[in-house]
Amino acid sequence: MAALRLGMIGAGKFAARHLEILEKTDPDAVVVGHLSGHVENAEAAARRFGGAAYGDLGTFLSEARPDAVILTVPPDAHGAYEEAMIAARIPFLVEKPVGLDFAMIEHLANAIDKAGLTVAVGFNWRASDHMPALREVLAMHAPRMVMGRWHGGIPASPWWRIKARSGGQFVEQAIHIVDLAIALLGDAELVGALDNHAPLPNYPDGDIAGAAAALVQFRNDVPGVFTTTCLLPEMGGADLTIICDNARIVVTQRGFTLETPKGTTTTASEPLNAYLRQDKAFFTAVRGTTAGLYCSYTEALPSHRICLGLSRSTIAP
Repeated sequence: MAALRLGMIGAGKFAARHLEILEKTDPDAVVVGHLSGHVENAEAAARRFGGAAYGDLGTFLSEARPDAVILTVPPDAHGAYEEAMIAARIPFLVEKPVGLDFAMIEHLANAIDKAGLTVAVGFNWRASDHMPALREVLAMHAPRMVMGRWHGGIPASPWWRIKARSGGQFVEQAIHIVDLAIALLGDAELVGALDNHAPLPNYPDGDIAGAAAALVQFRNDVPGVFTTTCLLPEMGGADLTIICDNARIVVTQRGFTLETPKGTTTTASEPLNAYLRQDKAFFTAVRGTTAGLYCSYTEALPSHRICLGLSRSTIAP
């Protein structure tokens, strides 16, 4: 197979996660460049994974000449990178969230569609091992209510706790759970949201909500309740619970459990496989087969519409 020149925009831990599995997702891909606002991070990535380090987007494009790009930058850094990829007609995989301004996201989606460009969004839960089996279960047990949560602590990155940079915990983390629910149940509408803005323990500079809850309505009048908190270091968890007639399904990255009057069954999943499957589908699409993408840019819009909507302000039900 022909070599594929891969460029990386962003040089943090998520960029490394993609590169650590590159040999399995596309063994013919060659890393040609790393672009970061912190050039020292790009240099460290280049030493580890090969390719050259860049601190300027124009130079990165003209010298590295990537055939495809993986884009992993903080939520507030999106926009110019995507515009440049579209203008240069370079396919890219972008980690969620894809931005903090929904009007900009819609504009980019329209430009991507107009260009006919292959673009994937990193909602990797959609690519989990257990998804086919889960869809089969839901075909037999119609959902009546969903409850999602993302509970944990505050990540080390300083930008994460600043709302103008991260969008808050719903946008930066719980969007995975909201997106999973949308992937399984279909599009939804935000009904209302409440949050708590007491000072964050140990982080006086942080201004995101320490806890928040949202009410969402799915098709067929299925209610959804989603909650977040970053006040529980070492005590958290992320999952989606689906209530059906005589059945309860609890989904995590490691699989799902089905509880019915007949007993409980568990379907296991390996979380890393979701990244492998997602990235492999992207590289296959870059090489000409787009049908296998787990989440296109347009398909990511509903989840961002809801999470950015409740992030803008507290909405009274």
